[in-house]
Amino acid sequence: MEQLGYINDLKTKLNRLKDQVWRAARIVVDVSLHTKRMSIEKAVDYIVENALLEKESAETEVRRYTQTPTQPMSYLIGKLEILKIVNEYKEKHGENFDLKEFHHKLLSYGTILPPSTYKRNFVN
Repeated sequence: MEQLGYINDLKTKLNRLKDQVWRAARIVVDVSLHTKRMSIEKAVDYIVENALLEKESAETEVRRYTQTPTQPMSYLIGKLEILKIVNEYKEKHGENFDLKEFHHKLLSYGTILPPSTYKRNFVN
């Protein structure tokens, strides 16, 4: 959205960055909890200190992470996969690349497909 000029005030940009920090902290906590490198209490503290969530919210989040291993990191993995596809699509279309057209085409697939399917049908 920022690329298209929809996010142009500082407060919105900072909130977006705070959200990215929170998502990164979720990944650290998710992996650390499930590899027994972090206790639930330490995970809550980590979220409070690094993602700036209130303690009660952090406790709720950490409880959820204990019930859904790897789910918190799925957001970032999906984002990174889409960014790879965007870059490949941009490379292929050069100056004719249109982000709106890209989004329309991407969303026309409906549910999530494996990356190899996108590359085969979307980029090529």
